[in-house]
Amino acid sequence: YDAWGHQNEAYSFAFHRPATMLAMDMGTGKSKVACDLIVNWGCKSTLILCPKTVLGVWRREIAKHAQGLHGATYILDGKQTTAKKAEMLQRWTQRQLAAGQPRVVVVNYDSAWRGDLGRLLLGDKWDCIILDESHRIKSHGSQVSKWCAKLGRKSARRLCLTGTPMDTPLDAYGQYRFLDAGVF
Repeated sequence: YDAWGHQNEAYSFAFHRPATMLAMDMGTGKSKVACDLIVNWGCKSTLILCPKTVLGVWRREIAKHAQGLHGATYILDGKQTTAKKAEMLQRWTQRQLAAGQPRVVVVNYDSAWRGDLGRLLLGDKWDCIILDESHRIKSHGSQVSKWCAKLGRKSARRLCLTGTPMDTPLDAYGQYRFLDAGVF
């Protein structure tokens, strides 16, 4: 479907920047903007971190807004251990790379930074990393926030999506540390 005016503005704002936060209200179409950016940036490897409750939303949004990536999307949504998830992701990644296919990996915050999976994700090179509901890393001292700061250095493009207001300047710290630690 066609983009709304504010989605076009958000897309234009983010397109030429390596790191952007789209702080837009819930239901305003942040995921469409993100999908459009992934496609038009020509990303071959994209990592999306999100809460467990929205893993399925990304499956639908990618199918709807980035149809060419629908078959190239791997959503780590099972109850497996992080070691098993890492093993499954590694096998899938090898198949995608061997076939010359792009890859979009969607994983929840709680699993992403732990154990073998955390090491695998940090060891990869990503064209784009998206933090959906990025307020999840606002606590600068949390393990996931520190891990995301390292992860941000592994990608040419970084995007934070949030509709949650920031009550204090400290709420922005962890998110901007991921986007560009140079601002500090």
